Amino acid sequence: MKWLLVTVLLLAAQAASAQPCDPLPNGIGIYFDEVGCDYCRASAPLYTMVTGYVLATNVDPGLGGIIGFELKLLIDPMPPTFVERIAGASTIYLFPWYNWVPFDTAIAPAIKLFWFEFMWMGSPTRFGLGPYLPSSRHGTTPMMLAANDPALWVPLRPSIQNVPWPGEDYGYTVAWVGNCPVAVENASWGEIKSLYR
Repeated sequence: MKWLLVTVLLLAAQAASAQPCDPLPNGIGIYFDEVGCDYCRASAPLYTMVTGYVLATNVDPGLGGIIGFELKLLIDPMPPTFVERIAGASTIYLFPWYNWVPFDTAIAPAIKLFWFEFMWMGSPTRFGLGPYLPSSRHGTTPMMLAANDPALWVPLRPSIQNVPWPGEDYGYTVAWVGNCPVAVENASWGEIKSLYR
């Protein structure tokens, strides 16, 4: 009986750990893990290849999966070595524009749209996402094509870590390597003084 209880608890913990960290529906981000949690690497060994994943997170199960998507990948500064790894069957892209149709991915907590590798040269690098232009729809976010309705383009919301990309309409910074931002919570002066009383 104890063995069964331990097994059930381990399976529950494993299932919980496989959930993306971005809780909102129909999200998209760049992560350094396939689960969708690691959006910032403080550093990496110099002159080594780092792998990043473009993941759709918490896609509405009612959509039946993703059969296509479009987005713009933003990188600053562009690494000297950058290699895309394509998951789709038919790919139309010209960096930084990506448009995959047909693509076939069933619903999962984090759906890998594609991944890339780049050589870390030691300088802070940021990654962003924006809309594919000209867009199949409204042109303000990356989009996905729903499996249940091949005519339905659904907006993908950049991950909760989004920061506007300077000079890029509707582009957002969603990941970093080196020089990671630090979350700052609002606190009043009275709250800070109370820490020392």
